[in-house]
Amino acid sequence: KSFTFIAGRQSGINSINDYGFQNTLFSNNGQAIAARIGLGSTKLSTSHISVSSFNQSIGNGTFFPSTGMNAMRKIMVTTISNELTVGQKGVVSIDLSRSVTSYNQVGETRDSLLKRDNNLSKMFSSENLMSNTALSMKFANENTEKGISYQFNFGKVANGYVNPGSSFLSGGSTELGGLVRKSFYKSKLQFFLRGNVREYNFGGQRDSRWQNLYVVADAKWRFRKGQHLGIRYQPNRMFRVEEGVKANVTTVDRLSIESNLYRKIGPSNYRNYLTLAYQKNVYAISSSQSMASTSLQLNSFQNIAVGKNMLFANLSYTHSDNQTQYLFFNSSLSLDGGYSFLILKKIMSSSGLVYSAMNNWYQQLGIRQSLSGQLGQKFYLSLYLDARKNIKLIGELWESPVRADISIKYILKS
Repeated sequence: KSFTFIAGRQSGINSINDYGFQNTLFSNNGQAIAARIGLGSTKLSTSHISVSSFNQSIGNGTFFPSTGMNAMRKIMVTTISNELTVGQKGVVSIDLSRSVTSYNQVGETRDSLLKRDNNLSKMFSSENLMSNTALSMKFANENTEKGISYQFNFGKVANGYVNPGSSFLSGGSTELGGLVRKSFYKSKLQFFLRGNVREYNFGGQRDSRWQNLYVVADAKWRFRKGQHLGIRYQPNRMFRVEEGVKANVTTVDRLSIESNLYRKIGPSNYRNYLTLAYQKNVYAISSSQSMASTSLQLNSFQNIAVGKNMLFANLSYTHSDNQTQYLFFNSSLSLDGGYSFLILKKIMSSSGLVYSAMNNWYQQLGIRQSLSGQLGQKFYLSLYLDARKNIKLIGELWESPVRADISIKYILKS
């Protein structure tokens, strides 16, 4: 048996560009409280139940500055999870979840059904049970002797289901996916195929939905010392269906060559993960017009061990033929380098410098610092800081150049 408690506060607002997918402009401004209880386990199954509470608001009025819409909504989510063992390696996971929502505006409390019942009483009510529930199922299995593993997953989320704690459970969505991995020649040659189809209903009772098809196919040859050379193809298609008419909205094709190199340099070990990719994006702006962007991308992530510590240097460069006029598709460069080391044999520290630039938009220079480790026998602490200064700014940035995260974990019983 186990018990987990989570409490936090978040500030931020969803992008208006995501409105069609998320059916909401509500931000995550406010508080979150969640508790997860392990109901116990046997040799064949493990069960959990969790209850979460969220407060959200439109907040700063970014999209509605003149309407006075500062509504706050309270959301309660209850999830029952069960994991079953099938055969020697097979696992079936099932999650059943329900959410209830109430709104508070100008001192008046109203729920999503315009009734004054509180969230707790609605959670145990059978009324509108199928309109605010979510179901997800996954089956995974493997055969180590034949070098094959596979997985299938299915998810169905009702239009009225809302869960700010999970970005994978969008209201009105249906998902079907699977993957298969097969190896040959003592796992030296590996093939991987993964596909996923999603639908998002954005028209309520009308036949209005988004359809997304995503596929990853790659082949990889493994060498000694963890080295490999591979090729990967990733097509992505987005369609809009409305009143029986299906239109292609987005087409993305990415072809990449990947390698992981290892060398012994004196007493130190050197690794370099390299990726060279070609990507083409096509976006429909009307039924008869589209915009395209093609790019070449180079990524290099290098590190060299210095005793128990590590030096690292990373580069990401994109050369873009941008015809979309959207700045975030312009050519860009990102560089960072630093040093990771142990403090008091228990705390891992990483310090580095960062430079990033995007053509005709901005240039930034900054620092990146992280600390993570165990304090005593019960506490785990993680700190992260990314602080940058705009040394050249042509267009307005959407986010602050300073980001900080802190995480504290306490073990009740070990």
